[in-house]
Amino acid sequence: MSKKLFFGNWKMYLSDHEAVELAQAYVEIASECDGWIVGAAPSFTALERVSHLFDGSGVMLASQDGFWEEDGAFTGEISMETLKELNVKFVIVGHSEQRQFRGVTDEMVARQVVSALEHGLTAIVCVGETEDEKVAGDREAVVRRQVEAALAHAEDPGHIIVAYEPRWAIGTGEACTPEEAVTVHALIRDLLEERFGKSGAKVPILYGGSVNGENVDGYLKEDLIGGVLVGGASTSKEDVKKIICGT
Repeated sequence: MSKKLFFGNWKMYLSDHEAVELAQAYVEIASECDGWIVGAAPSFTALERVSHLFDGSGVMLASQDGFWEEDGAFTGEISMETLKELNVKFVIVGHSEQRQFRGVTDEMVARQVVSALEHGLTAIVCVGETEDEKVAGDREAVVRRQVEAALAHAEDPGHIIVAYEPRWAIGTGEACTPEEAVTVHALIRDLLEERFGKSGAKVPILYGGSVNGENVDGYLKEDLIGGVLVGGASTSKEDVKKIICGT
């Protein structure tokens, strides 16, 4: 059985000092428990310090976002080249909060994916429907549109991860049921195989959305769910240890 993936998205929960302390805990937890590929995405200001702690530990460094241009007048953005220089290996693109608060579109996500791949980074592509879209019965259409748009110009499925994160479950405590998640994961798998052929069957698909140490087992028992992208709970040492070590 292949290892499950755990990525912690620390969002804007932590100061740099707190991020360093948590990074040290990640290294300790990952060294104690096998069976996982572990990564974390601190805030931009903490990337360099966390990078030094993760170096040689086996814990992967991820970024919460990345811009598609090399350089220029793009206030507040960070380029993929800069992320690579900081030893970032993974970059989250299309997160629901970026879509909601910063107006990120499917077309922007597609450009981020291409730029990430060009710089040797693995893109963690987030997709998922809003509450209104779910109620209207548009979940499948929304996920299909987002996946197809994001990967329209991608050439290397070996550096792509897809994360199903229903927007109505992000930060709300209202997690999608494992049964619902599996249905969407099956759709995403079909889309990946349509796009990349047999190689699409190897692209990991994660679940994210109010995942914590209490409910994670329900997702992990499903073969179609290759791991989890965890938000708030990923900043809790106790939850991280419970998810990764089962204790």
